[in-house]
Amino acid sequence: MKATRILSMVLALAMVFALALSGSALADGAVPEVLRVGTSEELGQLLPNSAAGECGVGDFLVYDMIFYYDADNNLTSDIIDDYHFEDDGFTLVMNVREGVTFSSGNPLTGEDVLFTLASAQEPDRQAIKSDFELFDFENSYVSDDGYTVYLKTFDTATAVSQFSMLIQVPVLDKAWVEENGWTSELWYTAPSGSGPYGVADYLTGNTYTFALRDDWWMADAGIEYPNEITLTAYAEKSTMYIDLENGSIDLAIEPSSEDFVRSQDEGDNIEGVFINGNVCNWIVFDVEDPDSATYDIEVRKAIAHGVDWEQIAVAGKGVMWDPATSSIPSYFPDYIDLGQYEYDPELARQILADAGYADGDINLYMVISTNAQATGPVLQAYLADIGINFTFDAFDIPTAVPLWIEGEGDISTFAMMGGSAAHDPYWVYKELASTATMKDNQTVTDTTIDDCLAKALVAETEEEAHEYYVQIQQWIYDTYRIVPYFEEVNGACFNSDIISSVQFNSKQMPDLRNIVYAG
Repeated sequence: MKATRILSMVLALAMVFALALSGSALADGAVPEVLRVGTSEELGQLLPNSAAGECGVGDFLVYDMIFYYDADNNLTSDIIDDYHFEDDGFTLVMNVREGVTFSSGNPLTGEDVLFTLASAQEPDRQAIKSDFELFDFENSYVSDDGYTVYLKTFDTATAVSQFSMLIQVPVLDKAWVEENGWTSELWYTAPSGSGPYGVADYLTGNTYTFALRDDWWMADAGIEYPNEITLTAYAEKSTMYIDLENGSIDLAIEPSSEDFVRSQDEGDNIEGVFINGNVCNWIVFDVEDPDSATYDIEVRKAIAHGVDWEQIAVAGKGVMWDPATSSIPSYFPDYIDLGQYEYDPELARQILADAGYADGDINLYMVISTNAQATGPVLQAYLADIGINFTFDAFDIPTAVPLWIEGEGDISTFAMMGGSAAHDPYWVYKELASTATMKDNQTVTDTTIDDCLAKALVAETEEEAHEYYVQIQQWIYDTYRIVPYFEEVNGACFNSDIISSVQFNSKQMPDLRNIVYAG
């Protein structure tokens, strides 16, 4: 049931950027005039990283990304011809493709790329987050011809380490933004982008209609897309799936797990595929409190081997998961295959006995969210089988989060919200550093994670940074710091009479161009 492919770092680094290969290669069937899409995501404005809410599904239609992962998980770009790092690693040089134009008629140049990144720091933009705080925009610049960007970082981090911040970033039209501002209603009805589609109609919070642009800069390239894409937001996932069944929509992004299972079982024209979740789910142990039983590595080791973690995943996620063989997903460039901890209850009992524990000596407590409540009894039964007393309480998310932050309990679950669409391990492993938000996640006594992250920040080459992330993965595995028990996946279901297959790298920003249509 593996839903992902391993992305080779070597291939990613050696990638020769190809112009819009995903669009021309995938839209090779009978392309419909109108593609009707349903989503459970809210349909906000088409301003990326907007605190007021954005329409992530529309981003790939309206904009070009600086870099992105294509349907085959290869790093690519439609607007960057090539790039390289200067010798010290603190400057990224990007050559912008000439001939790219925005829907406003303005040419896309290096100034637009630099503006897109730097503007995230502007208070008026009200970006959700500032992922670009380590870039030195004051000293970054664009060549005299306007098409080569010299993007610099401060001396606390190399451009090599910050490169992933440019992945899945839509390029904005600087002149258009300066003319219309950050609060214009045009961000809903007529934003200026260089992508293939523009907004034809918008119904507040409910429906977008995107129309293929006649003046798209690649209109003469022979790439076939639907002339129109309608995007409808559903408050109830079950309603979305019913509309897929009755033919009101052709594609449903992130249906419920129950409906996804139905798509696998039914013999009709509904099919389902996985979408990368871009994060692994972890069982996290308290390793800093000497009064917690999990402070002892032998207890952690016994738990890791004494539980069939795939059954825990089944209890919580049904079929919506992939096995985890490291602490980051298998398609991240820096992933190494460490395998799963072998389920061996006899070994687990022996480990505890050798460490001096008798049945019933160990008492563990856990706070669980109500949406994962089904996992509690299953985990309780496995731990009881190896002689560990385990109790838990289930709370709704608003109640559970403060308890997790304070470190309530000996064990907790964790998955970085939304994962890393850029496949960047730095942001994942920050959640296990000494400064982690959740107390049980904080690794203070052993400085391996902090040290490796600090060195990765100033790495001069991708190969050097990669080695530090390899060290972290190996250390986590050897010390039983966590148990990564499944890779997060989402789902998409579609009408196979119209669509042959889809492959998205993110539910938040699915590339609707990555669709093969039925012939």
